[in-house]
Amino acid sequence: MKKFSLTLARALFLSTLLLTLIGCEPISVSVNSAGDIAFARAEGVFILNAKSGRIDTVSWNYGGEQLPVLVRWAPDNETLAYSLKAGKDSQDVEIYLIKKSGGSARKIYSESTVITQMEWSPDSKYLSIAQQGDDSDLSVADIVLINAADGTSKLIVDNCGDVHAWLDEKNLALIKINAKNPKNSDIMTGKIATYSVNSGEIQGLQDIKVTKLGSLDTDTKNHRIAFTAMEIGPESQEFIPSQLTKAIYETEILAQLDNDEEKNTVSSAYSLVKGNYRLKGGLDEEARNKLYEALSSAGFIDSSKTYCFIMKSGDSKAEKLSSIMVNFLQFSPNGESLLTKVKNEAGFELGVLNVAAKTYKTVATDIADNVSANAGSVQVYPSWSGNASAVFFRENLVYGSNGLALVLMSVDTATLKMRNLQAGIDADVANLVESRGGY
Repeated sequence: MKKFSLTLARALFLSTLLLTLIGCEPISVSVNSAGDIAFARAEGVFILNAKSGRIDTVSWNYGGEQLPVLVRWAPDNETLAYSLKAGKDSQDVEIYLIKKSGGSARKIYSESTVITQMEWSPDSKYLSIAQQGDDSDLSVADIVLINAADGTSKLIVDNCGDVHAWLDEKNLALIKINAKNPKNSDIMTGKIATYSVNSGEIQGLQDIKVTKLGSLDTDTKNHRIAFTAMEIGPESQEFIPSQLTKAIYETEILAQLDNDEEKNTVSSAYSLVKGNYRLKGGLDEEARNKLYEALSSAGFIDSSKTYCFIMKSGDSKAEKLSSIMVNFLQFSPNGESLLTKVKNEAGFELGVLNVAAKTYKTVATDIADNVSANAGSVQVYPSWSGNASAVFFRENLVYGSNGLALVLMSVDTATLKMRNLQAGIDADVANLVESRGGY
């Protein structure tokens, strides 16, 4: 890898050029336990070395057709996986491995489809990827397992969520999708499940109702799975609830409806049985459609209402950690806290949820949740950079332009002290471009 020194503050800038090209892949950085930050931008793939403060150029792509997208450190802190798209209008993608110490990159995988996630096994032997699934009806992902040593690969799970994580060297946790809501394709039913590399078997753990933007992560030290969901349990397998508590029925549904027709639709569909309201049998499709619309109008069926749950991998029931609406979560390296993206009245904030105490703390406001790209919405993910610090993105209007740029920030989750990390890397990458012929 070619190197040049970082003379300004450590930083990252993602230009509007990159945002218009990346398609549906999420925008993220990857930080290893040594604090080295790997990132992709229009000019290539780079590593900000935590000790030396220099920038290492992993892949130089400025002026070429290939576009860098995803980066992911292996747990060994030395191996980096990154993906390159063949071009702006192409879905052809290749995945490479390279050592932090240098040397040539090694291609281990290629596919003609969008890749939305890469994850390493704890022993750095396998790379699992989520790629666009073959089932066009569900429009979800398939998971492929790649042997890092020889590049052999196989599809191991189809029809699952983009997000998955390793529980240990031989088991993955994932979201297995069963069906999508015919009235709202963003809402799906499925199970939290595990996949065994040794046996090839999938074991369902928890019934869930999730959205396409659902999140999942694992605490490998304690074999725990944290995830976001709208609902858990047998009831979550129904898009129209078959049972409602009296309190929910009266305060969260009927009280939220101003339309008498919708109130009558709900009232005629449920009957009070032993303190709970139960859905009457025999409703035809038209009646069910009207009921769904009424429940949606009351805000009861809302894809933004996803919450944080946690469970041991061997358990059959998850526990709700918080009533705060969360659409992203990530375990801290020590497993004690979860980094979260939380919806608030003004937009989105970055928070930390203490797992044992179940307490929540806001650490940064006005963070980027998603950006528009190619007529779609691209998720923007934060990351832990230690047990008490994190990196996240904010949007910044580009002067003299109609576009937005993403600016990487760091925050100390204890003191809430923040740093803008944008200018330094941006300046040094610009210097590198100039040394190679200019923009």
